[in-house]
Amino acid sequence: MKVFQRLSIIISLFVLSGCMGTTGNVKSDGSKTEKGGIPQWFYSPPDMAGYVYGVGIASIYSTSGEAVKRARENARLELVKQLRVNISGETAASIKREINQGQSKITRQILNYAKSSVKEAELPGVKILKTAVSPVDKQAFALAELNLSFAELDISDSIKDLDIKITKYSNIPDSENKISTIKKLLPALKLIEERDRLFYNLKLVSKMSDSDKVSDGNVHIKLKQRISNLLDSIVIVLIPGDSEAEKLAPGLRKKLAEEGVRVRMNGTGDLYLQYSASISMVERNGIFFSFVSGQASIMEENKDIISEFTTKVKAGSSDENLSEKRGLEKLALQLGEKIAKGLFNF
Repeated sequence: MKVFQRLSIIISLFVLSGCMGTTGNVKSDGSKTEKGGIPQWFYSPPDMAGYVYGVGIASIYSTSGEAVKRARENARLELVKQLRVNISGETAASIKREINQGQSKITRQILNYAKSSVKEAELPGVKILKTAVSPVDKQAFALAELNLSFAELDISDSIKDLDIKITKYSNIPDSENKISTIKKLLPALKLIEERDRLFYNLKLVSKMSDSDKVSDGNVHIKLKQRISNLLDSIVIVLIPGDSEAEKLAPGLRKKLAEEGVRVRMNGTGDLYLQYSASISMVERNGIFFSFVSGQASIMEENKDIISEFTTKVKAGSSDENLSEKRGLEKLALQLGEKIAKGLFNF
């Protein structure tokens, strides 16, 4: 009986010693950490067909909970990074070409506004399988998993939902008033941008050829090109508000034209830019500084004001004429950006 009791005590001490020797604390799956507290799956993530895995690590600075949170995010980023390695340069090039559509400064600016207004599309179905904390190493670990088939199906459904909305915009007919048509179509740019980002993610998770992926018959591409063409064709009539503004009109028109904007000094157009401007010159140590300020209103043909704004620019040069020219160029660029922003905020 005494031998049995002693044996029980020895076994209990052995188990207790083993528990005290564990340096890491694993969450969610209860498995023990290895290699001084670093989990084995960190070195050898699972390898399963149809799935992608990513591991993340983060140092413990304040609390282990905060470190685990960062490790989880790093695991997700590593998972996406692995997927991006497989995407071809051709896809990136095609995306870049789409962004560069449009000849005029206004068109390019509006397309960029649409792009910047849409958040990155997250991959659906990314799960954190395991997390671990190693107090000795002062590090936290996480293991992320993505079911490729699930992600592909989810993204495809989202794209199809967007295609229904985009098709409705594509069915909007042109009206006699170009600006009225543009107002109706501009919201579609955000939807098209969302679709482009979802399609990029679909390329990440799918092994199908392009022709087998979701297709809307290029409706979104045609619609984006249609909107770009309409924006490119906008004719802006400059209406100087005072004698000083009239002096600036030729230079302003030239610079806007160089940016691809169609500008007239008189007559009829799609939009009317009524502005007043002033320019002053200050010479300091042989350098001429031009200070140009302007107030402008963008109006439709019926005189409805789309946008109003004030802008100020400064330029410098040792040549007085060149300083004035640079000031006008900066003013023209700012006006182009303001016009684009005014249109995009319909």
